[in-house]
Amino acid sequence: MTTANHLIKKVHKEKSLVLLSALVLILLLGTGSLLLYTILTGKIPCILGSGIIAIIFVTLVLSYGYAPLSIELSDRSLILHRGIGKKVIHYADMKHIDTYISKEAMIRTCGIGGLFGFTGWYYTKKLGNFFSYVGDYSQTFCIELKNRKKYLLSGEDRDYLVAFLKEKISGEKA
Repeated sequence: MTTANHLIKKVHKEKSLVLLSALVLILLLGTGSLLLYTILTGKIPCILGSGIIAIIFVTLVLSYGYAPLSIELSDRSLILHRGIGKKVIHYADMKHIDTYISKEAMIRTCGIGGLFGFTGWYYTKKLGNFFSYVGDYSQTFCIELKNRKKYLLSGEDRDYLVAFLKEKISGEKA
């Protein structure tokens, strides 16, 4: 989709991710409902049940909040639209972009591995530490910034996104 000098690409979600997210969402909402019922009937202390419900709520909000929805390419930056808010990466800050095909194990150091997306801090021998905003691992690409931060993103038409970004950063260097 294109809007006034901005190109927007959706972040496709793997079928397994959609299924896992639906199952976990049903499980968490069911657990929350059961806890609410047990609080109201006096079977567990209100403070304990309320604390667990709060943890479930925070987990859902954070998971959805970081979930990648779409990638917008503007004149000056890549804008990753998330469930809540957006992450802006300026072309001038980018050092290197390339497609990424994972053939090694990823270690999740802090994040969500499958509820609305694969988001958070991960580690591999090849990339080192990086932040992931991925919906489909078959569409991933890596952005390394001049400050050495790395982001693993995914988006529909990955090859076009990578070519576009490479052109933008080569133009920024000139």
